[in-house]
Amino acid sequence: MLVSYSSDAACVDRSSLRKSTCDKTRSTEDCVREREARTAVMRQIAERKHVSDVRRLTQEELLAEAKITEKINLRSLGW
Repeated sequence: MLVSYSSDAACVDRSSLRKSTCDKTRSTEDCVREREARTAVMRQIAERKHVSDVRRLTQEELLAEAKITEKINLRSLGW
C-alpha cells in the first residue's frame, strides 16, 4: 500500500482514505484550534480583570445590559 504524508498533518493520503474523511478531519481540527484560541483569550481577560473565570452572558443578562445602554444613549442625545 502506498502511503505518502502531505505537508498537512491533518490527513494522510492513502488510496483507502476518502476525500470527505480528510475534509472532515481538517474541519474538526480547525474547530479545535478555534476553541483553544477562544479559551486562551477568555483566560487572558480573566487575568486582566483579576477574576477566576469569565463566562458568556445569558440572553437575559444581554437584554438587561442593552436596556441600560439604551438609556445611556438616549441621555447622551438629550432625549
